[in-house]
Amino acid sequence: MIPIENIFYIYCYAWGRFPEGAAVSVGSDGSPNIQSLLASVLLRAVSNIERRGIDRDYVEVAHELKTVRGRIQISETMTARLRDRVAIVCQFDELSVDVPHNQVLKATIRSLIATSSVDSALRRRLMAAGKRLARVSDIKLSAAAFRQVRLSRMNAYYDLAVRICRLVYDRLIPFPDGQGYRFVDPLSDETHMARVFESFVRNFSKLRMVGYTAGALEMPWFARTLSGENSPPLPLLRTDTFLKGPEREVIIDAKYYREAMTSHRGKTAVRSAHLFQMFAYLKNSVAVGRARETVEGLLLYPSNGLELQACYEIHGHKLHVCTVNLNQEWSGIERDLIHTLSAAAPEA
Repeated sequence: MIPIENIFYIYCYAWGRFPEGAAVSVGSDGSPNIQSLLASVLLRAVSNIERRGIDRDYVEVAHELKTVRGRIQISETMTARLRDRVAIVCQFDELSVDVPHNQVLKATIRSLIATSSVDSALRRRLMAAGKRLARVSDIKLSAAAFRQVRLSRMNAYYDLAVRICRLVYDRLIPFPDGQGYRFVDPLSDETHMARVFESFVRNFSKLRMVGYTAGALEMPWFARTLSGENSPPLPLLRTDTFLKGPEREVIIDAKYYREAMTSHRGKTAVRSAHLFQMFAYLKNSVAVGRARETVEGLLLYPSNGLELQACYEIHGHKLHVCTVNLNQEWSGIERDLIHTLSAAAPEA
């Protein structure tokens, strides 16, 4: 089982917000579950936002006024006159806190309040935070609401909070009677965690591997068409992470599996599909000039009880198959991962 604070740190790396997330000090939080931890972190993020200032922007509003401001709404003004109201309905831009990112914050707070598995003391703090956003409209959380959020350098301090809100939205499922929500543990969704683990390893490599560059590598197949111009194109190959240093290059394929190895003829074995995929990455990267002939491969898995640091040579390429133990103190994870990425598996 991965400790909940480690899950949060993995997400922070995956979001590219680790330094900010690490400042939260979740290790002493004492939250009983991931949803309570997210609620606690969101409250701290909201407090940070309040210290820096609730963001405002100009929004279009319409009000009945005694003097003209902005554009007169003719139809609405005539309707007001018919009702014996001496008013001019004007439409104009007004500086307001009622903007999409604040609406998403407030809606997420309300959703967490309605989540029974969130600690009761936290729910009371969430209620207080929601009241401080009284001038922000109540909306229903939706994918469309998140698409409306536009952050810039001026309000980038909202980024971590909005990402937490999106994670909460993605993991909450309403009860059939519409009264409240239940939180689905992200660890139960292997497809979701596979994407998170890939991003975690890539961004960890970018931040912590001094002297290296790291990023995804996209490349074509080393191939030519034999059946004419109407042949469908081959898809591009895209690696999780390409770690490039002055003396060493490594293609990293991060795999989030409950069982890293498989069984072959009664023995534990590396998964064939993963080997074939890595072999294609290695050979094509050299053939199309994206990597040196000495490029190495690394298949990286969460350990899940299996500690593995293995190294093979396949067609002139070193291939490392390693695990990282996510069920330990975070400092240990950082130490082990840096060692694995720096030296991979030692040769016998």
